[in-house]
Amino acid sequence: CKASARYLRQRGVPFVERDIEKDRDANAEMRRKAQAAGMNPRGVPVIDFRGTIVLGFDQARLDALIRQATI
Repeated sequence: CKASARYLRQRGVPFVERDIEKDRDANAEMRRKAQAAGMNPRGVPVIDFRGTIVLGFDQARLDALIRQATI
């Protein structure tokens, strides 16, 4: 989770960080979005990048999404 946040900051990608262990609403939202995407999150981070759910810190996937967002 810290690696994802650090990486997004380095790339200049604005984001909102929410602690799903302390924020019940954030936890429910994360689960709802993941389930809608056909995923079952088992850990953190769960990243919602403009509607695309990424489970875990997947730098290659984030790079691809960032590239798509800047086209």
